[in-house]
Amino acid sequence: MTDNNITVVLTEENISVEATAVGPAGGYFPGSMLVDYSILAQIASVGPGDFTPNLDNGNTFQLTLAGNATILPVQGWPGVGEEGKATFYIEQDATARTLQWPAGIKWMNSASGEIANVPGGWSVFMLTSVDAGATVFGFHVGFSA
Repeated sequence: MTDNNITVVLTEENISVEATAVGPAGGYFPGSMLVDYSILAQIASVGPGDFTPNLDNGNTFQLTLAGNATILPVQGWPGVGEEGKATFYIEQDATARTLQWPAGIKWMNSASGEIANVPGGWSVFMLTSVDAGATVFGFHVGFSA
């Protein structure tokens, strides 16, 4: 499909957006930006027990802790040389729960996988990899009570 010099190519596993002639060469042009888009979240109640996130089903996870839980290693990372991201929105239920992350995550900026430890608290994390999940970097975006 082509519209206004933007081509969207859909294949079984990839979507690419190619923009041509949408603005001055090397310059900023507001019309060339994606605006008002959304990413479908996988919504689940987890715990007690394990949860295996799989990027083949989406990159965003909205998880409510219904018991102490363990996040297992993320499955479905894209190939080497391709960036993959997983964003986790984690909500405590009426009881403060614990969450264990996979070993080996390289937490950035002295962050750790610590979650909000109050009933109803929210925590946001991002995991990213450029080598098919062999090295996973973790970012604790923040939490609220």
